Amino acid sequence: MSTLLSRHLEALEGCAAQLSEDQVQAWIRALRTPHANFTAAQSRQAHTLAGELQACWPGLCRQLAQALTTQIRQARVGQAPQFAPSRPAPLFALSDFALVDEAQAERDILIARLVQQVELQAEWELRELLGRVNCLAALDGLRRFELSNYPASPAVFARALCQLAQGLPFAPNQIELLMRVVGPTLGVTLKSQYAAWSRALAEQGAPAARYSLAASSPPAHERLAQLLSTPQLDPGLRSALESLRAPVRALAQAQGQSLALTGADPALALVEAIAELFDNHRPAHRSQSLALGLRPALSRLETRLSPQAADFVRALQEVQELAEQDVQQQLQEAAPTVRVLLQAEQEQCLLPCVQEQISEQLRRAPALSPLLLNLMTGAWAQAIAHSLATEGESAPASQRLMGTLDALILSLHRPKGEAERQRQVQELPTLIAQVQDCLRLLALPEAAQAPILDALMKTHRRLLFRSRTPPAVATATEIEWDDASFQAQAADHWQRSDTDLGQLPTVPLPLEEQGAASAWLEQLPIGSRCKVFLLGQWVTARLIWRSDNGKFFMFSSPLASGSHTMTRRALEKLRAAGLLTDLAPSLRSQTSPTHAAGPALSVE
Repeated sequence: MSTLLSRHLEALEGCAAQLSEDQVQAWIRALRTPHANFTAAQSRQAHTLAGELQACWPGLCRQLAQALTTQIRQARVGQAPQFAPSRPAPLFALSDFALVDEAQAERDILIARLVQQVELQAEWELRELLGRVNCLAALDGLRRFELSNYPASPAVFARALCQLAQGLPFAPNQIELLMRVVGPTLGVTLKSQYAAWSRALAEQGAPAARYSLAASSPPAHERLAQLLSTPQLDPGLRSALESLRAPVRALAQAQGQSLALTGADPALALVEAIAELFDNHRPAHRSQSLALGLRPALSRLETRLSPQAADFVRALQEVQELAEQDVQQQLQEAAPTVRVLLQAEQEQCLLPCVQEQISEQLRRAPALSPLLLNLMTGAWAQAIAHSLATEGESAPASQRLMGTLDALILSLHRPKGEAERQRQVQELPTLIAQVQDCLRLLALPEAAQAPILDALMKTHRRLLFRSRTPPAVATATEIEWDDASFQAQAADHWQRSDTDLGQLPTVPLPLEEQGAASAWLEQLPIGSRCKVFLLGQWVTARLIWRSDNGKFFMFSSPLASGSHTMTRRALEKLRAAGLLTDLAPSLRSQTSPTHAAGPALSVE
């Protein structure tokens, strides 16, 4: 790597502290500036939030600088961003594999919005900077920098800001208000910073970017040369593409004009299919296995003196069959994950039934404290549903959880007579011991168990032990009604006024979009290739499995060691936000759905 390019990449980390200070100051200024689209209540909240940000300004700058430095370093070494845990680990560890849930989808939507706002304001400055950086990379024979791997891309800053927002000690409405000003301020900051970096490279001798009009569908031999010129190309993919040089050239010489007229090039389709096959397989053993599987089909093409279009179509069919076999192989490797997902889906189906049954039993009991109600219909119900899904109804843990809960609910009914009261008092120590055992099964910490046991003790004392001094009952003479003053009050001025829904701090749920996203998801077949925006980047993912009830979907992709699982609600959110789409066969080589058709201006 040249000294100039190395110094530039090192300078990116060095600017993290100053960029963080500039950003936080810009947030405070933006929150204190009047906004026409802010309501009066939001304006007051913005001024309050600006004061709170000012109070914790030094620590906030350090946290943002640390997050930026981490994201820049990960991008420099080529480390893929990781899925952040969205909630505490449940009783069974779905965190053992990559699960994209609704919270992760919301973070990805936030990152996408921040990236779009930055690109709207700093598109030209970023293009110029990337052009100069890529000129230096080409001189060194290094891989081109794209927005997906450039250490100072908008997605890098957006991920750092999203990571910071997760840890801020503010209320959700304050975080939402802050995010409304973060995007514009980030765009202004990066616009000037990209321009400054580009000027610094120009002053040090970096050549300017050169632009060319790139065709959306290059001929097969040009696409093949483009793939083979990529540094750090997968060895298995390079071997397969090298064997296609001569057959593709021969077909272009023999039938190039007729293929151009028909618009159907089987050689280009074969090249793209092979590139897609290796797209999601980073491990070396998977690459070698696929290369061996391709060898028979490619060898037949090599041995033909004058290959025809039909030969490429036949080879394409074999590649597609190999892709299906590869999907089955991935499913076999992911069998433990699939088992956990099926158990999770069964638990989600059982949980409402368990909660409904517990609520029905509690309906006949006296009024309980919210703490006990939340325990029984929340953590206890989840533990029962989990035990039923994973171990079965006859398992000791299931019987203990259900039996203890039934006995506990029964003890919360007022006894009908003295004999029943005496019996419940005698059984109470054994019951409390069983409850403590179940609380340990729920994995509740000791600090959380103490208030529960205290609430139980108070409830049992009220139901089972008589009070010597009955509470005083108010008589009718002690209650005075001032009817005259009540009737003299003016009528509520809200009664006859219309409510302006546009002034309410609510966002209507796009029901039609959610319904359309759900319908699209229902029709998505196994094996479909999709473009999905995850962790600040567009990735190509292939659907390889869906659960029986359609609550979980598994994709193979370059993220998360080759595969990741997504919940249905996460997919629907991404689809409704325009961050998930399926790919037509002719568009799979594109980098993102926005580049699906038409000529593009590329930086050489």
